[in-house]
Amino acid sequence: MQKVRSIAFIVSVLAVMGSMVLYQAAGFLLPGFETKTTSSIEGRAFLTLHDLAEDSFDDGSFQSDFEQYAADAFPFKDEFSLCNAGIQRAEIKLAAVPFGYDAYPTFFGSDVFALESEGVLNSYHQPIQLPGTASYAHVEAWCGALNAAAESHPDVAFDVCVTLQLRQSERDPMYGYVRGYPLMDKESVEDLWGGFLGESIDLHVFDAPLEMSVDEAWYRNDHHWQAPYAVDSYGVLAAESGWAPVSWDDADHIQVVPAWYGSNARNGLDLGFQSAFVDHAYDFSDYRYYKLTDSGKGEMFELGKRQGYLDGAVGENDIDMTNVYSEYYGNGAVWIENPNAQKGTTCLVVGDSMSYSIRRYIALNFESTICIVPGNVSTDGNVDWYADRYDVDHVVVLGHAYAPDFIYSMSPGFLGTD
Repeated sequence: MQKVRSIAFIVSVLAVMGSMVLYQAAGFLLPGFETKTTSSIEGRAFLTLHDLAEDSFDDGSFQSDFEQYAADAFPFKDEFSLCNAGIQRAEIKLAAVPFGYDAYPTFFGSDVFALESEGVLNSYHQPIQLPGTASYAHVEAWCGALNAAAESHPDVAFDVCVTLQLRQSERDPMYGYVRGYPLMDKESVEDLWGGFLGESIDLHVFDAPLEMSVDEAWYRNDHHWQAPYAVDSYGVLAAESGWAPVSWDDADHIQVVPAWYGSNARNGLDLGFQSAFVDHAYDFSDYRYYKLTDSGKGEMFELGKRQGYLDGAVGENDIDMTNVYSEYYGNGAVWIENPNAQKGTTCLVVGDSMSYSIRRYIALNFESTICIVPGNVSTDGNVDWYADRYDVDHVVVLGHAYAPDFIYSMSPGFLGTD
């Protein structure tokens, strides 16, 4: 069996290398090698030969990039990954039957676990609240950076908002399946973050109301919050900040797509778990969206596909089912202008992807709302620098409890650790 597996591997490698040579010599790609330029499963663009820099050979990055390029050149890479994970999952499920286990990893080495009886996929990481862990240190550093910014801008209001994911709720159908896993619930987040943040910063820990069902608050296959939970959280923040109130009943409720594959489904390589995607059809049609560049406000563009969908110009088939949340709301940094808000008011929103579904609501209260995502993309500067540059009146920091880990990974300067 090992010999057959080795032969199959060699044939696969030769097929990839042969295709690469054929493309370089004759500009011809074999069927299957030209099917995609991006990976829906991995959420990134495949590497091309132009991405390989020869001057990086000495530090080893060329070799690493070449290995990734060769892997990306494999025909039907996404489909192969899903098939391979499916085979491993079948073996895992078969082995679990004699023991009566109904929760299992989605493939060997996966940190995404499936509970078929509840239709849930979830991932679990090290607890944040334990001193000595990297996550604990990142939260401490992040809060320290925010304290420094608040102290140097005493006239600017600072709100830090932490959203709880399904895996941090006792209503998680998989709660209790991970033995010895301390729950990072609302109280522990308040204790941890509140212990680091200064008195000039208001801390808000958003949890879904008990009257809101699991499916109204979260996705069963993704780490984001559902629109009802996001709108309810904005309502809480608005009431405490004196902003324009908005409730879930202030606009129609729409189902954008009946089923989509969330981040846990993609990371777990298991597209058998799907969730409906709903939205709050609140009218933001007067907004103007601009790209945020190094020099400030850039060219105008359409943020996501939300407005196009509400206008009827975008249909269900125009949205990538593996990335509905980001495609629909729009991702990345953006400058939002609201002509109906008080002139000369500016808000800085420092968020992760959780902020994508709520930042339009925050923009109801400011003429300019500048949104950056240091945990999702590499971002220069820090909160102090942005507050100075754009003369902001309000800073809203919004993300899930693990956001400082991603900020450290993508933009360490925001934590003062670069």
